[in-house]
Amino acid sequence: MQEKAENLKAVLRRYPTGITVVTVLSPEGAPYGLTVNAFMSLSMNPPSVVVSLNREGRTAAVLEQTGRYAVNLLGEGQEDLVWRFADPRRTMAERFEGVATEIRDGWVILPESMGMIRAVVRERIPVYDHVLFVGEVEEARFLHPERRPLIYWNREIFRGPDRDR
Repeated sequence: MQEKAENLKAVLRRYPTGITVVTVLSPEGAPYGLTVNAFMSLSMNPPSVVVSLNREGRTAAVLEQTGRYAVNLLGEGQEDLVWRFADPRRTMAERFEGVATEIRDGWVILPESMGMIRAVVRERIPVYDHVLFVGEVEEARFLHPERRPLIYWNREIFRGPDRDR
């Protein structure tokens, strides 16, 4: 089993993905968040997205309570946030220290991101050591459309193309 897992990690490292920071607001008003590349669009009817979070994670525990999350699509100039929000040794306060945030209607938005999606959890699907949170989209918009997206590939961060097609 371990060999299969290591082989899968090696293959997936070579599969490029966009980089997001998923954020939630605790019932006490504290922001929680982590770097996520296990994110996808699910449907346009109704508009919905899915994030996959480790069921033992701090952010997943808060999301279980609140039922709403924001997906912040990272863009050029936010490379430091990728590693900051991915570091499990950092407290939530350390992750958010000095980072521009906007708390609005129970969501935590990173306003310097390329774009954001606010979603309400409609379904929660436990799968092995993770939970898939299916969220119905409340709002999706660009915040800085001029920024190129960040892409994760083979343990490195790259900027996406600088033009729209």
